[in-house]
Amino acid sequence: MYSLNTGPFTHTLLAGVEVGRQETHNRRETGVFNNDPSRTNLFVPIGNPLTGAPITFRNRDSGGDLDALNRSIVNITSLYIQDQIEIIPQLQAIVGVRYDLFEVDFQQKNGPRDHLKARDDLIAPRFGLIYKPIEPVSFYASYSQAYVPRAGDQLTALNVTIETLKPEKFTTLETGVKWDIRPDLAFTAAVYQLDRTNVINSVVGGQTFLTKGQRTEGVEVGLAGQLTTNWSVMGGYAYQIGEINSDILGIAKKGATVAELPRNTFSVWSRYDVTPKIGAAVGVIYRDDMYASLTNRVRLPDFVRVDAALFAQISKNFRGQLNIENLFDTKYFASSHNDFNITPGSPIAVRASLIASF
Repeated sequence: MYSLNTGPFTHTLLAGVEVGRQETHNRRETGVFNNDPSRTNLFVPIGNPLTGAPITFRNRDSGGDLDALNRSIVNITSLYIQDQIEIIPQLQAIVGVRYDLFEVDFQQKNGPRDHLKARDDLIAPRFGLIYKPIEPVSFYASYSQAYVPRAGDQLTALNVTIETLKPEKFTTLETGVKWDIRPDLAFTAAVYQLDRTNVINSVVGGQTFLTKGQRTEGVEVGLAGQLTTNWSVMGGYAYQIGEINSDILGIAKKGATVAELPRNTFSVWSRYDVTPKIGAAVGVIYRDDMYASLTNRVRLPDFVRVDAALFAQISKNFRGQLNIENLFDTKYFASSHNDFNITPGSPIAVRASLIASF
């Protein structure tokens, strides 16, 4: 970080370098029930979803008939620089740019393409304005771009080509306000628009495809801080809608709702410290219903889940914590991979931890 003045303007410069590498080896085999090669699935009654049917995996060490036998290497080199400019004491501008070099080396040992390489040199700008009419209140507006490279399991279910190796692009417009009601209590609100291109989606039967573009628009409000000396709260509400920008032949029409995008979400955590060393907290999470995939044929129902926690400062160096997730053992669906691959939420789960600091 470096500060300097140019005439009436004050500049705060920030620059950095990031280097990363991810190497993924993926081998996936089909399981069959009762040693029957044709039985790759098994139906069980929903009232008693347990089975003792034996499962075995096809022994195909040659790799030619495996579901997946891949290796991918992703190398990332990034450079960024940002200038925060104070135009007047109440008005600041932020200007930045980021350069990303993504190099993907994909080897598919059991498919039609043996080896694919892709290199992307990408420039991502960022602009923003912050206006503080009075000290406790800030208004802001921002525009930014970002890229995420393909990696890991994203490359195992696709018909991998140079196009599918291209990174996903994010373009975000956002405006909002922050109000420090008190030094220890803040209210925030924001309106945003997020455009994504070259998006990987999955539908029925594990079929995976690229979506040219999708747009999500939303509103978020939040409150975080101390209500009293012993009582703190952190909560927020979001309303969002999202749709794809073009038809996907045989899958979805333009305007179809984005998968796994609940229209309404709400969460709040409230903590009360009974003594300076003992505290308790409870959290309530609500998620609206949402579609399992872009086909918009299967909905995951809405749910309310309650979590809880206990905290204890045992000594100067040791702190204990007990977390209870899904306190009332609510049955719900947490996420989906496609219309048939849906993950249930965890039943009641208890986790105890001991934290030491020296």
